Amino acid sequence: MSDSKPWIVQYRDGWCALPPGTEPDPEALNDPTLCGYVVNMRGGSRRGTPDCPECLVILAAAERVNERTG
Repeated sequence: MSDSKPWIVQYRDGWCALPPGTEPDPEALNDPTLCGYVVNMRGGSRRGTPDCPECLVILAAAERVNERTG
């Protein structure tokens, strides 16, 4: 999968994005996420698109800023 996709971590109800430049620590018991939540005992991790509404809003805003600044 492309490195342009963020790392996402699985929680009970879906997937949250990790902050930019952050990779999941295989030894971690919790992961602070882009939206400010903490995923405890993640179910998995991969690069992809989160389904967390808050993470999606933050990623879309960052993409718009990147488009404007080139």
